[in-house]
Amino acid sequence: MQKYIDEYTILAEAKMMYQDCHETYILVEGQTDKTFFDVLMGRQSNIRFRPVSGWERVHKTILLAQKERFNNILGIIDKDFHVLLHDGVTENNQLFFTDSNDIEMMLFNSVSLEKFLAIYADQNKLNAGGKPRNRILNAASCLGALRVVSLVNRYNLRFDGFECKDFIDRNTLLPDSKKLIKKITQRTISNGTSVSVTEEVLESQASDLMQVYYPHDLCNGHDVLDILGIAMTKCFSSLPATQYNPDTIFGYLLMGYSDNEFHETQLYNKLTMWIQSNA
Repeated sequence: MQKYIDEYTILAEAKMMYQDCHETYILVEGQTDKTFFDVLMGRQSNIRFRPVSGWERVHKTILLAQKERFNNILGIIDKDFHVLLHDGVTENNQLFFTDSNDIEMMLFNSVSLEKFLAIYADQNKLNAGGKPRNRILNAASCLGALRVVSLVNRYNLRFDGFECKDFIDRNTLLPDSKKLIKKITQRTISNGTSVSVTEEVLESQASDLMQVYYPHDLCNGHDVLDILGIAMTKCFSSLPATQYNPDTIFGYLLMGYSDNEFHETQLYNKLTMWIQSNA
């Protein structure tokens, strides 16, 4: 039912909770984001992190609140590709971005990854290749670049439910861009959407982007954690494919993420200052 609740309903709810219960809403995209903030900020009687199913709903609700001059509500969304694309979605005094592309990327870029690998990876396998973080980012950026190409050119390619195992070599973590593009175009067509560009052009456009941007600028946190799960079956360890998925890895990385690291982020500092002034 959550996805059918619009910005007018959310804002009315936020106003009621603030006026009747002295509780300030901080809107986040989903349950994973709520879990992240609940763990790291602690439960506070005057603050509620409210998941609203997607950045668009957060953004629309904040725009509506600003139009109605209701200042006691905040939105936090993934930085994602908003800055890279200059799509008009920008930070303001009631809308904050994550430091990295999303919450998962904040965890992945932290020391928590090293802790996870120190405990669960086979150190002999881990030391046989290059730096684990770089290997995963390089693989994930291939998919991220294709996402950006689709957004910029409005190709409407379908990525929902796509799994990285379909284009990543489990033995090397090297991506096969041709296989990736073929899988995505087939997936798009099978969902009833025509593809107006050739696979060769898609590959060229994605490759051009990867020459311009750093891998971490193109990566999606879900893709990165998916590839880390793949790596744990062969490159970094020898665990069953069912052992790890993006959700379970998120939990492990969150447990290893320290308060000190979070307190050094721009998001934490902006968030605490906002709470002091508005909650």
